[in-house]
Amino acid sequence: MLVLALTPFLLQWLAPKSVDWAGVSEISQAYGAVSVPLSVAALAGVALSLFYQAQQTRIMRDERDRAVHREMVYLAIEDPKLAACWEPPDSPMTFDRYRQLMYVNLIMGRWNAAYRLGDIDEATLRSLLAQHFRGEIGRLHWAQARTGWLSINVGGRTGRSAEFAKIAEESYRSAIAVGPAVAANDYFR
Repeated sequence: MLVLALTPFLLQWLAPKSVDWAGVSEISQAYGAVSVPLSVAALAGVALSLFYQAQQTRIMRDERDRAVHREMVYLAIEDPKLAACWEPPDSPMTFDRYRQLMYVNLIMGRWNAAYRLGDIDEATLRSLLAQHFRGEIGRLHWAQARTGWLSINVGGRTGRSAEFAKIAEESYRSAIAVGPAVAANDYFR
C-alpha cells in the first residue's frame, strides 16, 4: 500500500525534468481503455471455466452415486436376504424373476444416463426401447417400475431425465399396442 502511495513521487524524482506528464497521462488512459475489454474477456474465461468445472463435478458425483447403486444392486441380485432390504415387488414372484427385473432396472438406468449425457440421441433411445419392450421382462419391469420412474423423473421436473421417462412410457404403450410380448422362455432355443 505504501509503495502505491509513493509511486508518483518516485516517478517524478526518477524522470527527467522535461517529461510531459499530461502526455504520459493520456497514453496511460489509452492503455487503460484497451485493458478493460481484455479484463472482461479474462473474467468471462474464468466464469466459463468455473461453469465447466461445476458441470464436471456434477457428472462425477452422479457417476459415483450410480456406481454405489450398481454395487448395491449386484449384491442384492446375488443374495435373497439382501434383496429383501429393497422395496418388495408389486406381486409375489420367484427370486430369479426378481433378479431379472433388478437387472433390467440397471439397463434402464444406463440408458437414462447415456441419454442425459448426450451419448445417445432420441432416435437411438426410441429404437433401443422399442426392441426392449418387445420382451416379456422389459414390459414387466416397466409395468411395475413406471410409476416410480415417472413420478421421480417427470414429477415437476424438466430436462433429459423427464424426457427419458416420457419416451420410455410412449415406447412401452406403443409396444403393448403392437401385441403380446415375446416370452422370456422363447428368447433362446
